[in-house]
Amino acid sequence: MKTLIFTIFFTFTTLVVLAQCDNQDYDLLMQQGNQFAANGKYEEAVKKYSAAMVVCPDNITIPQAKIVEVFDKIEKLKQEAINLKIEAENQKSIADEALVKAETEKNNAIQQKEIAEAAVEKAKLMQTKVETAMFDKAVKERNKEWKGYANMCEYGGLTDEAEAILKKIDTLDLSSNALLCMPKEVAECPNLKHINLLYNNEIDWKVSAETISKLSDSVGIYISVYDLDSIPSEQWSLITGIEMLRNGLTEIPENILDQTQLIYLDLSSDNNKHNNFSNFNEIYKLTNLKYLNMNSCGIYSLMSEIGNLSNLIDLNLANNSLRELPKEIGNLSNLVDLNLVANFLTELPKEIGNLSNLLDLNLANNFLTELPKEVGNLSNLIDLDLAYNFLTELPKAIGNLTNLTSLDLYKNNLKELPKEIGNFSRLTTLDLSCNYNLTEIPKEIGNLRSLTELFLMYNKLSKIPKEIGNLTSLPFLYLYSNQLTELPKEIGNLTNLTELNLSDNKLTKLPKEIGNLTNLTSLDLKDNKLTTLPKEIGNLISLTSLDLVGNDSLNIASVFVGFKDYKSEMIVSTSYVSNDDIKKLLIILPKLTELPKEIGNLSNLTSLVLIKDELTKLPEEIKNCTNLTSLHLYYNQFTELPKEIGNLISLTSLILYGNNLTELPKEIGNLTSLTNLDLYGNNLTELPKEIGNLTSLTNLDLYGNNLTELPKEIGYLNNLTSLNLKRNYN
Repeated sequence: MKTLIFTIFFTFTTLVVLAQCDNQDYDLLMQQGNQFAANGKYEEAVKKYSAAMVVCPDNITIPQAKIVEVFDKIEKLKQEAINLKIEAENQKSIADEALVKAETEKNNAIQQKEIAEAAVEKAKLMQTKVETAMFDKAVKERNKEWKGYANMCEYGGLTDEAEAILKKIDTLDLSSNALLCMPKEVAECPNLKHINLLYNNEIDWKVSAETISKLSDSVGIYISVYDLDSIPSEQWSLITGIEMLRNGLTEIPENILDQTQLIYLDLSSDNNKHNNFSNFNEIYKLTNLKYLNMNSCGIYSLMSEIGNLSNLIDLNLANNSLRELPKEIGNLSNLVDLNLVANFLTELPKEIGNLSNLLDLNLANNFLTELPKEVGNLSNLIDLDLAYNFLTELPKAIGNLTNLTSLDLYKNNLKELPKEIGNFSRLTTLDLSCNYNLTEIPKEIGNLRSLTELFLMYNKLSKIPKEIGNLTSLPFLYLYSNQLTELPKEIGNLTNLTELNLSDNKLTKLPKEIGNLTNLTSLDLKDNKLTTLPKEIGNLISLTSLDLVGNDSLNIASVFVGFKDYKSEMIVSTSYVSNDDIKKLLIILPKLTELPKEIGNLSNLTSLVLIKDELTKLPEEIKNCTNLTSLHLYYNQFTELPKEIGNLISLTSLILYGNNLTELPKEIGNLTSLTNLDLYGNNLTELPKEIGNLTSLTNLDLYGNNLTELPKEIGYLNNLTSLNLKRNYN
């Protein structure tokens, strides 16, 4: 800049000296100066403007202004250059920081990659250990002498003992182990015939290919896959069992139908996305199948070719839309398990009786109105489920099923049972509930001496045969919601009963033999017409729950007399309260208008809860209940308490809110163990000074009474943490 100013000054002085000899034209000089300025040649422009001032001294204003304008532009350019330099320095600084950050991130990325790679290697190692552990488990299930793969190796190879054991292994069950790869140790079993890998949904078959390639061609593998193509096709011949994991299919994949070696095939779908196979009938060419699961596959009918699958042992056709079965179903003579639950079957073909090896037959939730007599040919049947049908009767031939252990006839329309039902000497579970027209049970029921579960609720039974007493193995007997008016005395023979539910019947009395049920823990008698209880009720030494609600004509005194000598602690209530102590008996009574004096018989009573009844007084015999710790009498109509309440020295909680008490007896002061005294919402006008004796009190609620003052003795209650005196008006 200094150079430019010096140059301009030198030029100007020179031009002044030479002015008289320079005859350049003023306009030409100005024009040339403007061109130089426009092109950014500011030094040349200044020279031309200066020369114009010399040529025409009388007209220097414009050239001077132009020179100033040039200098302004130069100054502006200088400032812009400075700014650009600063910006460049800032950008360089940012770039340097970014470079440092990038380098740091690069180093972190390298470190994270190393950590990730280490984690992957660790995961692979752990997975390998899991696979080995699952292999060991499977081998040990077949041979107890197996000590684990790692423990049966030495010098990098298997011991002779280990090799001998593995030679004996012909089957390995590795199902449901969440394996990601087939254990490589499988290849160490030279005589392996079957490998069960079902329900290992995430197996990587490419990784497993090397192990599979080492297996004998005679090995059969059971697998769970989404797509058979995930397994190299050259290994398909080893697959003898497939569970298809993909749902919502409209066709059975051709590559599965081509596997005629299959023994096991599960194409069932879940509840959210059913399969609906249009090519189901092609399944019949898989004649080697022993297990076929087509649950929820949209099947409407079976063709006669179903009879070709004569090797089937287990057939599941549940949750389809079958309306009938072809007679060729009878060709499946090897069937052990047949599941037809939740279809639309209205009848069964008589050929069903040909399935003589059948152990489990599930026909629940269909529309069957009768059974063919040939069902009696299924002499090996163990479990027969006919629940949720429309059967009105059973064929006499059903009595031939002498191996039955479970028979479910829940929710049919049975009106009677054949006496042949008594032939089921091995039956452990019989459900006849919800046959709303069933009025009686044949006496032959008494032959079922193996029964452990008998469900007879929701029928129209007016009586039960005395032979019920033969069922001495029963722990549970459910007879609620019938029309029973009496029980046979033989009920007392069921000494293993722990739960007896007789609620919602028309019983007016119980036989004294009820007292023989000394293992009974729960006796539900609610909503009957009982007027009294036998004194033998007190013999039920294991009882923890006795429900008498809804027996409005019951003589409550008979309850208290019956439990006079009861040794366990008791809770008596007219409301449902929790009882978490299995050593205590909870007796739930119908609503009371009067508490009988026999309450005093209950020397082991620990809790008395009488809520929302219409009681006006306590009998003085309450004094005998000296083990009471809780006395809850809220929302009744008590106007006073007997002085005998002072005998209840074990009381810790006394709740009397919502009554009409006007005063408390001075004997209240004897209850020195009391921690909670609730007198909320009564009509008390004063408290006895003896209240001061209750030094264990932590809570005293006097809300909503008519108190005007408190006795000074209230000050003795040093442990009190809560005192409610709100809304005392008088």
